[in-house]
Amino acid sequence: MANVLLITGPHGVGKGTQAYTISRHYGIPHISTGQIFRDMVRHPDKVKYLPSKLVKTVKSFLEKGVYVSDEITNQVVEARLFEKDCKKGFILDGYPRTLQQAEFLNGLLKKLGYGEYVVINLVSDEDTLVKRQLYRVVCENHGCGASYNTLLNKPKKDNICDRCGSRLVSRSEDSEEGIRKRNEEYEKKARPVVLYYKKIGKLIDVDGNGNPKKVFSRVKSILDKTSN
Repeated sequence: MANVLLITGPHGVGKGTQAYTISRHYGIPHISTGQIFRDMVRHPDKVKYLPSKLVKTVKSFLEKGVYVSDEITNQVVEARLFEKDCKKGFILDGYPRTLQQAEFLNGLLKKLGYGEYVVINLVSDEDTLVKRQLYRVVCENHGCGASYNTLLNKPKKDNICDRCGSRLVSRSEDSEEGIRKRNEEYEKKARPVVLYYKKIGKLIDVDGNGNPKKVFSRVKSILDKTSN
């Protein structure tokens, strides 16, 4: 497969689940900006590669409950990609979210020697996405980040995370109204990014419907055809 993979798609389509599975299957690190931000607050020992000044800046954004700026997010991603475990490749989940981030990343990947990369865009209809999120449960251990769907991929034990054994909980914001509003906001922000990658020939749409194993099978068939 290509050494560098970006995975994108609307809320509830299964990006995190697929990124985790791809990471384990191909032996490359799964990098989630959301997880990095959470680690800054709860597990600072995991982000020692980041300058303390940068960590303080990100925390100030998070404490105010606002989005971390493109400029700061780009700096965080750049620092992470220069870590040793990324030398053989990586998968990015949740980044880039804006056109500015996408353009920055494209230049950064070229600088790192990764001019060839793949962008997997998981697609699904809105009603399916709403249904998925209504039945979603997440691990209460923020350092784990696992999520499940009680219809499509149940945990082995009810309400217990397969990965770390912590309790699974529902998100308070996962009401139908809240979900549809989030999806609408995503479409507005993500469309320029999707069009950008389509324009430069990096985007591959993948059907995100069905259980995670079926979706991974579709993703894998595409990745195995890409050159190293």
